[in-house]
Amino acid sequence: MDNTNQLLALMNQCGSDRQKFIVEEQSKLQIARHFCRMLQKTKYRRNIFNMTLNFDDTIEKAMNSITTLGVVEVSPSLSLPSLDALTSIERLIGTLKTIPLESSFADGTASDVIDETEKVLPSQETQRVDLWNVSLSPVKSVLCNSRGGSNQIWLTGGVFINGEGLLITDYYENRILLFDDHYDYVRQFGVVGKPSHISHGFTADEVLISLCSSRTILRCTLKGGVFTLNSRISTQFRTWGTSVLGDNILAGSTDAVQIILTDGTLVKSLNTSGGTAYVTVSPRGYFYHTDDNAIVCRSHHGKEKFRQNCQGLRGPCGIDVDQDSNVYVCGGLSGNVHLVSADGTKERELLPDLSGIRRPCAVLVHPTRLEFIVTSSMENVAFTVYKFCAE
Repeated sequence: MDNTNQLLALMNQCGSDRQKFIVEEQSKLQIARHFCRMLQKTKYRRNIFNMTLNFDDTIEKAMNSITTLGVVEVSPSLSLPSLDALTSIERLIGTLKTIPLESSFADGTASDVIDETEKVLPSQETQRVDLWNVSLSPVKSVLCNSRGGSNQIWLTGGVFINGEGLLITDYYENRILLFDDHYDYVRQFGVVGKPSHISHGFTADEVLISLCSSRTILRCTLKGGVFTLNSRISTQFRTWGTSVLGDNILAGSTDAVQIILTDGTLVKSLNTSGGTAYVTVSPRGYFYHTDDNAIVCRSHHGKEKFRQNCQGLRGPCGIDVDQDSNVYVCGGLSGNVHLVSADGTKERELLPDLSGIRRPCAVLVHPTRLEFIVTSSMENVAFTVYKFCAE
C-alpha cells in the first residue's frame, strides 16, 4: 500500500493523463490481489488454543507411583478479532472492485471526462436488512445529568473507534466523552475550545476534532484509553464538521464545503446555497453534505452527482453513512431523521419524532451493528440508541 501510494503520488505530479489512468487501474487490481493473498494466508491460521486438562480416574490408587496427572488437549480455532479482520478484508476486496476512478480535485483533467458518464450505484452486496420497510425501536437513552457537568449538555458529533468505544464532542462543556460498546460512560477528556465535531483521521486510532470558535482542527489519537493531542491545523473559516477524503480533509463551514490539505491550505471551495454544511464520506469514495434543506452527493473531486430534497426535513445538521453508503440525516428544526439511498433513488423518514429529543443535533451510525444514535441540543436526554428490528 505504501509503495502504491508513492507511485500514485509521483504519477500524479509527473505523469500524463493517460499514464495516470493506466497506473491507477493497474494499482487497483494489484491491491485487490494483495488482499486476496492476505486472505488466503490468514483464513485458516489458528490463533486461539483452548486447553483442557483431563485428570486420570485412578489418580488416588496410583498416588505412590504416579508419573502423570493426565493429558493436555489443545484445540485451535479462529479468534473473534481474526474473524472480524477476514470479514473486513473480504468487504474491502468487494469495495475495491466498485470504487470509481477519480484521482484529482483539479478541473479539466481526464478524470473529469470519465466522470461525465459515471453514476452513483447502490451497493451490490446483500443488504443486511431491508432498511426501507423494517421498523425501529429505541433501545437505550442516556440522560444528561448522568454524565457530570451541567444538567444540559450539547453533544454535537461523535465517532466509533474500534477497540476503544464511542467518542462524543460536548460543545457546551468543552470536553470529549468516551462511552463503551454498551453506551455506558467511561471517562472524559478536556479540550481548550468549543468542539463542534469529531471524525476519523488518517489512521485507525486518529481522530479530527473541529474547534469552530478558534478556526482550528485538532489531530489526536486514542489508543489504550490514552488520549493524545498530536498537532493543530489552522483554517481560514469556522469548521462545523470534518471528514477524511483520500489525502485531504473535507471541512463543512458556513455556506461552503472546503477541501483542505493537512497543513490547512485551501484546495477547493464548494459553495452552498445557505446554512452550515455538514459532511460525511461513504465507503465507496463519494461524499455527501447538507445544502440548506437538501442532501447533495458529490464525486471524489467535487462534481455533483445528485441532489435530494427530503420532504419534511428542515434544518439538517447531523449526517452519517452506513457500510452500504446509505445516508442518515437528522433535522434540527423538524425534529426527525431521514434515510437516503446511496444513489439518491430512495428516501424514507426513519423517525418522524424522537424519544425524549425535540431538537436532534447529530446522528451516528454504528459501523457493524444495525443501530444508530441521535444526540440532542441541550435537552434532558443526551442521546438515544435506535435499533433496526430485523425479521
